[in-house]
Amino acid sequence: MMFSVVLAARLLRQTKLKAVPIAVVAIGFLLGQWWFVEALILRAFWSINGFAP
Repeated sequence: MMFSVVLAARLLRQTKLKAVPIAVVAIGFLLGQWWFVEALILRAFWSINGFAP
C-alpha cells in the first residue's frame, strides 16, 4: 500500500494536480487497495454504531 501511495504522489506532483490524473489515481487506489479501503469503511461503521442487527 505504501508503494502505491508513493507512486500516486509522484504522479500527481508531475502532472501538477490536474483533474484527470487525480481521478485516475483515486480510482486506481480504490480498486488496487480495496482491502485497505474496506477495512477503513468497516472500522468507521463499527465506531459509529457497531454491527448489531
